[in-house]
Amino acid sequence: MIGVTNEKADRPSIADLQLYGLSLRTINALEEHFGFLYVDELEGLTEGMLIDMRTGGPAVVGSVRRALRRWLAEEPVMTEKECARGSND
Repeated sequence: MIGVTNEKADRPSIADLQLYGLSLRTINALEEHFGFLYVDELEGLTEGMLIDMRTGGPAVVGSVRRALRRWLAEEPVMTEKECARGSND
């Protein structure tokens, strides 16, 4: 399982993971396929579930893991302005 633990005060949405390098395509797929809206909902997500997603595969597994690691370390790779322009899709 891909574990997610963070001491953030508010409940961040998975859309926030775009700041940490997760593509809008993957964010939308997580929302559409699983109905996930919040980062803490990813806690029970497995590699197999990601691979079985319509747009899934090993590359998606890696991108989700990298984005979560960056999120946990609070190391964004984009600014909110860059996200608004869709710079990582």
